[in-house]
Amino acid sequence: MASTHSESGEVQVTVCISHLEPNIEPAYILRMVGRRFGMDNIEEIETSGDSAYITFKDRASAEATAMRYHDQHSDVKHHRLRAYIVSDYKLNERGNLLSQFLRDEEAYKGVETATVRVDQLPYGHTRRSLGLLLDEFCDAYGAGEFLYPKEIAVPNSEWGVAYIQFEDKSDAVRFAQEYNGSYWKNAVIYAHCVPDGEIEEHLVKKSDEKDVGFWVGNLNAGITAEDITKMFYPFSLQNVNIPKEGSTFAFVFMTNKDAAGFNALHPQGFKYHGRWIKVRLMKNKGNAITLPSPQGTDTTDRVKPLEKATNSTKKNARLPLKDAPLPPGPTDVRVDNVPYAAQKSELQDLFKGFEVTKVVLKKGYGFVGLASLKDAQSASSRLGGRKVLGRTVSVKVAGPPPTHG
Repeated sequence: MASTHSESGEVQVTVCISHLEPNIEPAYILRMVGRRFGMDNIEEIETSGDSAYITFKDRASAEATAMRYHDQHSDVKHHRLRAYIVSDYKLNERGNLLSQFLRDEEAYKGVETATVRVDQLPYGHTRRSLGLLLDEFCDAYGAGEFLYPKEIAVPNSEWGVAYIQFEDKSDAVRFAQEYNGSYWKNAVIYAHCVPDGEIEEHLVKKSDEKDVGFWVGNLNAGITAEDITKMFYPFSLQNVNIPKEGSTFAFVFMTNKDAAGFNALHPQGFKYHGRWIKVRLMKNKGNAITLPSPQGTDTTDRVKPLEKATNSTKKNARLPLKDAPLPPGPTDVRVDNVPYAAQKSELQDLFKGFEVTKVVLKKGYGFVGLASLKDAQSASSRLGGRKVLGRTVSVKVAGPPPTHG
């Protein structure tokens, strides 16, 4: 087998892996191969089309890579790869190079903030793709913890770019580590922590606009206002209106800021307990999400307005807050971001001074039953931000705890 030598005289051997996913880039190959055989053994990676050329500093690593990946299924498309040693390989400067990627990475080295910039998301579907990406991240790492971001922004002036600001810096770092150089939706995407100030110019500005109304469909008959409030968590609902008993649709109202955040993550709806929940912006005069304009931020509202609204739905959509009251009797609160090591006794200690009727503890969150709605509201305002085993928890009125699981 032919090989080349580096300037230091070391033997270099190149392996070609072909039949990879389209639009592959060196960052993804580094993740795929480097984690198994060690990044220090790789001299260079060049990608072109569906092929990658990996130059190793030693023959043993090259031979092991060729043996490992030849005739194996790819990670994404699941078709069979081809891997073999290449004789007298020379770099093609028209390809994508690992060395260029590593130089670009230097700009982000050591930056650990609560804000992540994501590049190369599918153009034209950036908001929807971002929502799916965050759902995937929360499903994989949330385990009941609060991982959804507190702010997101999608600039119109930058192709496929989104900014995400998490509550906790550690979540941002974990997100960047998980997705930087990963293959997602037929392309390699990049994720880096950036200074928190970079998101500011793209954020939806808080305004004094009226609450924004949404039609919500495909609900279970008999669903309650409390169930819907819980369904939309972590977004706060100002009002929930279910037209009549047994309805499979409802109207919900949010502040402009929450509506913009929800719209960005779930423009067509979302999945809840295995059921697809349809969501549409209500077609009422003056009902709109106000996004920042002229500074190059995406001002397009991607939620399609509800095309047909009957006289009945228009009338019900204007019903005041009192039509969807929370129950005055025993009420539960939800406690999020609870450490896995916590026991029921830790939650009972947190709620000292309140009449606790029950404690339901899950992985990363729990429900505490209190004697009255007044107690639940008081606990929500007083205990949010307290610490349990060193971790800050959030407390919110939740209604009845789930009975399954």
